[in-house]
Amino acid sequence: MDITILTEARKSNGTGHLARCCAIYDALSEVGLSAKLIVDTNTFIETYVAGKNVEINDWKITLLADINGSKAVLVDSYRCTIDHYRQLSDSGIICLFIDDFIRLPYPNATLLNTAINALELSTKYPPGCELLLGESYSPLRKEFQKCNKRMTQSNVQSVLISLGGDDINRLTLPIMNKLAESFPSIHKKVIIGGSFSNSEEIEKNCPPNTELIRQANALMMKNSMLSCDVAISAAGQTLYELAATGTPTIAILAADNQLGNYQGFSSKGLTLNAGDWKDNNLTTHIERHLVTLQAFELREQISIKQQQQIDGEGALRIARYLKSKIEHKQ
Repeated sequence: MDITILTEARKSNGTGHLARCCAIYDALSEVGLSAKLIVDTNTFIETYVAGKNVEINDWKITLLADINGSKAVLVDSYRCTIDHYRQLSDSGIICLFIDDFIRLPYPNATLLNTAINALELSTKYPPGCELLLGESYSPLRKEFQKCNKRMTQSNVQSVLISLGGDDINRLTLPIMNKLAESFPSIHKKVIIGGSFSNSEEIEKNCPPNTELIRQANALMMKNSMLSCDVAISAAGQTLYELAATGTPTIAILAADNQLGNYQGFSSKGLTLNAGDWKDNNLTTHIERHLVTLQAFELREQISIKQQQQIDGEGALRIARYLKSKIEHKQ
């Protein structure tokens, strides 16, 4: 085995880690490297890992045994402790650790931060670490590579709502209801993740002109994005996929670890920010931004900026980097 990928998908922090690890897994195969994906999970992940060499395991317990025989290890986790990272670094194996916000004082390794503002953080990482920083490394699933230029429609006819694999803050239903009240003629496509705790409630109270899409795989997500004129999304990994497809987006800060994306995308003119999930006026802000995005010129401008910024090739860049490290060490 060339590379072991250690990650997680938990109801408490969603499936963003798993989505980007699956993207890297596929890219490693493209450059001729074999990989094993080990996932610590308590939620539905089948749409992500179908057809992959995957093991479900709390790998933090069996850490060194899990990487035995591998030439490199990639870790994408919020639950991994500094002691785990030190064990991996001290083992002599090639290590690549994904970090979103300088979570720990990492030992010597390659650190990957794909946030759109990551270059601003370069001096804050521990000395001795090799850094891969910025959105050019954002690992998007292969379906989002080489997306065609979006053809902006004259009017907003459809809106995508995507709030993660679990929507832990239960924002989907109130947003659906607000859009149904304020924009009844606009078709709404709503992504229902496999870990939604209130999916039955959403289905029971689904307003008119609203389509529910359940447990969408990457191709379904891409097609949903391309078929909609505007998206409303949490500020996680999905923002990068929306940018690759050139889908003008109203972003919601749905978790503290999304702050870098939330601020970075907005500062570059790639999103309109609706506010924090705790904001009592959140749906009013969304309504206001959706009115603003009725303007053809603004949507076209945002779409062009998005596709210039995110080209979908990040996973391949990571895979080529790891291949080079392995070949150099041999």
